[in-house]
Amino acid sequence: MENDVFLFILGTIIGITVALLYSEIKFRLRIRKAEKAAIERSRVVLKGRLAEQMAPYLPGFQYNPADARFLGDPIDYIVFNGYTEIKDGDKDVDLEVVLLDIKSGQARLSATQRTIERAVRAGKVRFETVRVTSKNAVVHR
Repeated sequence: MENDVFLFILGTIIGITVALLYSEIKFRLRIRKAEKAAIERSRVVLKGRLAEQMAPYLPGFQYNPADARFLGDPIDYIVFNGYTEIKDGDKDVDLEVVLLDIKSGQARLSATQRTIERAVRAGKVRFETVRVTSKNAVVHR
């Protein structure tokens, strides 16, 4: 009888130990998998950011890179198409302002970017000048 109790306790301890080791191994494997996934997502983001920065200098970019101003968020660029020619003295150029976002892979416009696109297409765009007074206040005109 004592031998049966001892074997039961020993079996229980061995079973619990095996279960704990199995859980630990499974947990560590999940952590490794999550780390690899996070590194891959980071690589994709970094590649996308590099593509955003390099796009004006890649073949097929339709605008003069000197006319493009990087913002990054919520859109990547404002392009003042024709600005360089105007700056160089060509007054006959019809300047165009382009809001431009760069995407790579399967990336799509964010909800915010789609809202901006709709606002531009609806003509909800304007130019304003504000003045800073000598009392450090901003006055809209």
